[in-house]
Amino acid sequence: MIESESVSHKTLRTSLWGAVEKIFAMGIQFVVSLVLARFLSPSDYGIIAMLTVFISISGQLVTCGFGNALIRKIDCRSIDYSTAFFFNISVSLLCYAILFLAAPSVARFYNMEILCPVMRACSLCIPIGALSIVQDAILQKNLEAKKLAAISTSTATIAGLVAIYLAYVGFGVWALVVNQLLCGFLRVLFLWVKTIWYPKWEYSKESMNYLWNFGSKMLLTGLISSTYANIYSILIGKFYNSRSLGLFNRGQTTAILLPNILEGVFVRNSLPIMAQLQDDRDRMIHVYSEFIKLACFLNFPIVFLVAMLAEPFVDFVLTDKWLGCVVFIQIFSINALLSPANSVNLNLLQAFGRSDYTLKAEIIKKSMGFLLAFALLPLGPLYLAIGSSSFGIVAYTVNLYYAKKLSGLTYRSQLLPMLPILLSCAGMSACVFFSIYFLESSLLKLIVGGAVGVVAYFILTYYVFKLDMAKKVLKLRQLS
Repeated sequence: MIESESVSHKTLRTSLWGAVEKIFAMGIQFVVSLVLARFLSPSDYGIIAMLTVFISISGQLVTCGFGNALIRKIDCRSIDYSTAFFFNISVSLLCYAILFLAAPSVARFYNMEILCPVMRACSLCIPIGALSIVQDAILQKNLEAKKLAAISTSTATIAGLVAIYLAYVGFGVWALVVNQLLCGFLRVLFLWVKTIWYPKWEYSKESMNYLWNFGSKMLLTGLISSTYANIYSILIGKFYNSRSLGLFNRGQTTAILLPNILEGVFVRNSLPIMAQLQDDRDRMIHVYSEFIKLACFLNFPIVFLVAMLAEPFVDFVLTDKWLGCVVFIQIFSINALLSPANSVNLNLLQAFGRSDYTLKAEIIKKSMGFLLAFALLPLGPLYLAIGSSSFGIVAYTVNLYYAKKLSGLTYRSQLLPMLPILLSCAGMSACVFFSIYFLESSLLKLIVGGAVGVVAYFILTYYVFKLDMAKKVLKLRQLS
């Protein structure tokens, strides 16, 4: 068991210090994506989105939930890591072979010849990524936020610059392919350099049993989640066109970008921190509750601002050829609101070792989600986006139910702290709307709207509602 002060110190170190590095790293990725979008078309992004489902599902099969299993296990040995490493490599090679052979059939399914070579190239990310699963888990387990952030920064910078050059000289969709492959390769290289562990020719049946007992449920959870996350890309790519899919995908990725940064900075650390408290249930639940509050306090204003400033942002940064994605950004902001809090709830289930609850929740959520997707298909991409985003609220409710079973916290105690944050965001949005209403310049709208939003949110949370979390963040106080 670790002491309270130790948890606070680790949370502060890995979250608040890591925020600077993580924001910088993902900021580079964001800037790269914006520059690439100016050179490439929505159709180019649509082509990559069509293949995402195959890469994503294969990635779940390769990891098998072993990474989280290793993070949760307190007394990991070298043989545990080696067992996971060689299993991941073996499955990754099998998955690549299957995708390589299936590429022509996928191209015929979408009636796009270019998908065959693109899929065979993109699929190389699978065996490349398998080489770093264990190393990544070790650094997460040890809360090495600094090393992970430095790796992300380096890979994003180098791969991004190469991709931008290729897009500029006319390589089209292949610039995106090279960006993915180079990111994967460099991440493997840097993780091996930064991690002191290296695989040995050893295998343990006992280790495999533990990894599989925990990881198999996470595998099924991941497969269901990945399939659902990409079902809209499959349907839009098949029944509509790559341009519609490109706009849909760009709107979704833009809406969830900043919430994903928040997850990378704070939420990612919640699993190893709570896992170390698994023998102290009360303290684990307290830390969990604080993570939820922090996630909502930081994420809600970000999402509201993104939705309010979506049009001037797209017009100024991506140019008018992408204006069709504005409505998708605003729609997907609904789902982005609860994304980090959702992840904390799922991490609580894993910290308790209840991967079975995670699987049950995923089956319930995605069964309803698949039915909704097929029901809305005839109505078009816009209605598919509305259904997908609104379903995020349903998903949060299901996750909250299982988190409640483990934590004992009532729905009221979990949801009530969100109310003043939502009211603050509503007031902030009103201020932003009126401050930019008469402005013509998109750049001026972004500057004025962003500044007014930040100031208004600070005043409302700190002085009007006097939120404790506002004071904690402002004073850089510990979470627990």
